[in-house]
Formats: sequence, structure tokens, C-alpha cells
Amino acid sequence: MERFEIDSFGSNDNIYLIPPYIENKENILKGWKEQDLSGHVFICSSGTTSQGEIKTYALSKRALLANASSVNQFLNIGSKKRWLASLPFYHVGGLSIFARSYLLNSEPVVLKEKWKDEDCQIDVNYLSVVPTQLYRIVKKSLRPPSSHEGIFVGGDFLATELRNQAIDLGWKVIATYGMTEVCSQLASSFVDKSFDGFLDILPIHTVSGGQVQSKSMFTSCMIFNSEGVRIEKASRRFILPDKIELSEDGLRLKPLGRNDGFFKYKGRLFSKFQILDQIQSFLIQENALEDAQVLLERDPELGERPILYVSKDNLKKTMEDHVAGSKVLKLLDLEVRKVDNVTSHSIGKIKNF
Repeated sequence: MERFEIDSFGSNDNIYLIPPYIENKENILKGWKEQDLSGHVFICSSGTTSQGEIKTYALSKRALLANASSVNQFLNIGSKKRWLASLPFYHVGGLSIFARSYLLNSEPVVLKEKWKDEDCQIDVNYLSVVPTQLYRIVKKSLRPPSSHEGIFVGGDFLATELRNQAIDLGWKVIATYGMTEVCSQLASSFVDKSFDGFLDILPIHTVSGGQVQSKSMFTSCMIFNSEGVRIEKASRRFILPDKIELSEDGLRLKPLGRNDGFFKYKGRLFSKFQILDQIQSFLIQENALEDAQVLLERDPELGERPILYVSKDNLKKTMEDHVAGSKVLKLLDLEVRKVDNVTSHSIGKIKNF
């Protein structure tokens, strides 16, 4: 499917959305069509499992619209407001733009060509981006159009420096936390420079003990590998893949990174989240966020040691000087290595850790 028809939310037909980069499309489509379901959207996760399997989901249209309605109401997005379809519709972040627009009785603006940074200035009220897109917007000092009411930023870690620079340019940043399993957003908040990291949990979700109950839960998860497909049905509770901190009243949460968001080096435990914030905030000041990534290398004696890979010669020396002046990064013996290219996910997120 090259274009998503927004009116398809009103039918009981199934929709099958396979990203163009996925291999074995025929096997996945066959596995999807064998499911005894109607009124569902079948969609791929933005990543793969640690074993290289392809993780896909069946999301009911009712659940997708429930999440979209909750976002519209919670953030007080009125009818006829216009969205820019700024993310691929074959991922839940892009698909949810069409769901919210459908409920607002408003057609989203669909790009005729691949996303360009200047597209952020198209005359719409809302758009969604991943941090890499926001970085390019900030790097070019692009300001929002007069119609701008909010820019949703999710899908990856958002560095403090990047958020603040976007705010300085006039962007009304809405930090989001979500996942395919709950049909897009779990928590969202408008943020300013005093942002404490806590996001408001949408009313259709209840979070406790690292688990979530939701009115917009996935129906089933289908994981494809070389041997076939295995199916995991949704239960009443979904275990979050990330560590979070809950507010005392249970109405706000603070994402702390993946459940494997810590690593041990020389007997000390370090937070990937905090290390990444230190490195990326400096990279943003150097206009080099897209030119570096951090990966872990296992040392049989010392544990997991982070390595900073950079794709530009001058950046290697700059980062080595920065590391020398940082107490925390020096504790990690952070090494900077030059590579030809850094790697990224299909929707532009730089792969870290």
C-alpha cells in the first residue's frame, strides 16, 4: 500500500501495512491473512527482536481510534485541526496521525515526496517527528508556521539541549512516550525548559508495578523467523519494556530507558540514559548529532565498555577533548573511534547501545 486511505477506519475490513524494506513480505502477508480477525490493522514494529526476528502486531481499529480519541481530548485538540503526515503510515507513530485526523474530520497533509526538513513549515497545526528530525530542524534554525500548535516528539531519547533549542525557536514541544502494543501513545505532555521528565498518562491507561492496563491494547503479536511464526495473544496487562518512575498519585510517569538500560563497567553500574544525555547534548552543540553513535563492547575482565563511533575526522578529536574534560566519561574510559558511517533505524533514529 503506497497511500493510506483515512476512510478505511470506518470499515470492518483488515488493513495490511508492510514497510518497503522488509524481506519475505509474502510470508508475513500470508501469516497475517491466516488470522481469524476482522476490523484490524496489521503492522510491523519499528525494530526486530534480539534474535533478528520480525515482530508484528494486529491492532483493532477500535483500539487505534480509542487511543487517538484520548490524545485529541487529553491535549484539547479541536475539530478541523490539521496534521502533517510526517512519519511513515506503516509504523504506529504515522498511522496514529491518520486515526486522530479521522476523528477530527480533517484530512492530514500527505507529503508527495520523501520528508524534507523544510516540510516542518507547512501550514498545519500539528506534526510528529523523531528526535533526529527535530535535530535537523533545529540545526537549520527552522521556525514553525503561524498555524503551529504542537510538535510531538517521540520514538527515541530526546536530549535536553535539543529540546531547549527547539523551544527557543518557537516550537511547542509535546514529549511523548508510547509503543505499538498500546496503539501509539501511553503518556504525553507539553514541555518547557523546566521539564522534569514526567509525562501525563492518558486516561485510557492505568500503570502500576511496571505494567499497563489499557483500553487500546494490541490484539495479538506475531513474530516471524526462519522457522515460521509464533503468536502471542494480548493479556489484560502488558509488561512495559522500559523502566519508569511513577508519580505518587500514579497519574504521571518518567521514562528511564529500557529495562536493560544499565550496564556495568569496572564493577560500577551506569545508566545508558544519563550517559547518552551527556554525549548527545554536547554533540548537538557541535551540530554533529547525526555523525555519532554509542555502542557497548564487552570486555571479558572489565564488563561492558561504551565506544563512541564518529563519522568525521575532526569530530574524533573534538570528542576526545570533551571526554578528557568529563569526570563521568573518563570513568568509563570512553574511546572514540572513526568509522565511515553510523547506522540508523528505518525511520531515521540513530542506533545507540
